[in-house]
Amino acid sequence: LNFNVPECGGNNNSPPLIKLIAPEDKQEFLVEETSSVPTLKISFVFNVEDEDDKTVECGLYVDGVEKWFEKDLLPGEVWVKAVVQGIGLHKWKVVCGDGKDKTQSEEWRFFINYKEGKNASEEMQGEEESREKAHSKKEEEEETQTTPSSQKEEQEKEEQIEQKGAKTKPEIITLTKEEKGLAKYFTPQNLSISFGIILLVALFFLISRHAGFKRGEIEEL
Repeated sequence: LNFNVPECGGNNNSPPLIKLIAPEDKQEFLVEETSSVPTLKISFVFNVEDEDDKTVECGLYVDGVEKWFEKDLLPGEVWVKAVVQGIGLHKWKVVCGDGKDKTQSEEWRFFINYKEGKNASEEMQGEEESREKAHSKKEEEEETQTTPSSQKEEQEKEEQIEQKGAKTKPEIITLTKEEKGLAKYFTPQNLSISFGIILLVALFFLISRHAGFKRGEIEEL
């Protein structure tokens, strides 16, 4: 993959074509662990072709820093040795021009790791897995918040049934000893007898009163 950057328009110039060769993308270099910052001399290999020009100019960039530049370079396979420092991930690319157009190659990655211990490529993979797990967990939490679980619904239904049962439950009345003694006289049988006596008294009173009125009328005559 090459990126062409034309310097002037209106020409039929063919820009340089760049192909990266080594170090390969995601290649790993192992070094001994020391107290100082690891320094490694790496051979960078690429191929450049240009149909219109006999020479081109190219620059090698590692981690965004220009490590090498050649102005009058013959097309073909190019080997460049450059020093790289630091454990972990590094990136490299090549930019070539023919005086009219410039081409930027794709960017490849490589790793410098200690021979013992967890390497940078494994750490990157672990970070990606952690991000995926965190994303999945977030989706599950959002789904739980938007959709109530069946267990929660059943619990709410049980609480509603218990509340209804508490409202309809009859109240138990406890009588004192005196109230229990009085209750003996207010049985249905005693109440019927008392009601009958009251009716007889009332009837007797009415008959007596009626008889009194009659006697008064006879005396007036």
